[in-house]
Amino acid sequence: MTNHKQKLTVDSIDPCEGKLITKISHIVRTPLNTAFGFSSLLRETTLNTEQLTYLDYIDKSLELLLENVNELVNVNDAVYDSPVLAAPPIDLQKASVLIIDDFYLNRFIIKLLLEKWNAIVVDIADGNSALTLLKEKTFDIILMDLELPGLDGFSITKKIREELKLETPIIALTANICPGIIKKCITTGMNEFVSKPFHQLELQNKIVNELQKRRIAILPIENHEPITSPISYDLSRLKKMMGDDKNSLDRMILLFIDLTPNAISLIKQSYYDHKIDEVYRMAHSLKPSVDLIGIHEMKADIRKIEELAKKGEETDILARIIDKIELNCMQVIEILKKEVD
Repeated sequence: MTNHKQKLTVDSIDPCEGKLITKISHIVRTPLNTAFGFSSLLRETTLNTEQLTYLDYIDKSLELLLENVNELVNVNDAVYDSPVLAAPPIDLQKASVLIIDDFYLNRFIIKLLLEKWNAIVVDIADGNSALTLLKEKTFDIILMDLELPGLDGFSITKKIREELKLETPIIALTANICPGIIKKCITTGMNEFVSKPFHQLELQNKIVNELQKRRIAILPIENHEPITSPISYDLSRLKKMMGDDKNSLDRMILLFIDLTPNAISLIKQSYYDHKIDEVYRMAHSLKPSVDLIGIHEMKADIRKIEELAKKGEETDILARIIDKIELNCMQVIEILKKEVD
C-alpha cells in the first residue's frame, strides 16, 4: 500500500487543531524575530573567520526552523530574502515612532534598529497605555503588534481612528500569519503590514514610504560600506536595440525609473481595493518593461502576480509577492540611476 505523506495545514485539519497550530506558529516566530535581529546586528561588528562560520550555522538553523513553521501553517514566506540581511543606513530625521509590542525583546531590537536610523522611539507594552499616551503625544508613525494583552492591535487601531481621530500611519508588525490577515489589517485602518521575523529592508522601506507621504524628508547616510544587493539586471537586450545611441538608452532607463514605481503602486492599491482585474491588467502591461531591463528577480514574480490575478486569487501570497516586487523595484532603480549618471 502506498503511503502518501499528508501535508498538515491549518485548512486541512480540525478548527481547534488549526487554532493550536497557528498559536504555535505565533509563539515560535516571535522570538525568531529577535534572534534574526541580533544576528544581523552582530554581523555589523568585527568578527573573525571562525566566529562568522558559527554565525552562519546559527542563521541557517534559524532559517530552517522558520521554513518548517511556515510549512506547518501552509505559508510561503520565501518571497523575501533571509531576515538576516541588513538594510542600508538612513537618517529618519528624528521622526517619532511609537512601538506597541508586549514582547520586550522585540521592542528592544526594533528600538535599537530605529535609533540607528536616527528616529526618536518610544516603546510600550499594552494597548491601554498606548491609547493614554496617544491622547497626550503625537507620533509620526506607529508600529503595532496584533497579539497584545487586553486590547489587541485591531481594537487599538479602531480606537485610534474612530475615537482619537488620528491619521498617524500604522504598520502592523506581527507574527500572526493567518490567512486573510493582511486584508484585515488594512480594512481595520492600518496602512501597512510586516510579518515577523521581519526583513530590515522591507521594514525600512515601508516606514520611509509612510513618512514621505507626510512630507518628512529621509536622507541616506553617506560614507558607509555599501550593502550587497541580491538584485541583478541585464541591459544587453536593450543595448542591442539601441545600438550605440547612449542618449536613447539613457532615455529608456529613465522612463523605466519614472513609470515603474507608480505602476507597482497602482497594482498594490488595486489589490487592496479588490480590483483583481486591474491587478492582472497592470501586471500584464508591466511584463515587457521588466523583461527589457532584464531584472531576473522580478521576471518570475510579475508573471506570478499575473497568474494569480487572472485566477481571481486575492490571497496573502499575492500580497506578499506584490510587496516583494515593490521592494526589488526600489533596489534596482537605485542601481539603474548610476547607469545614467
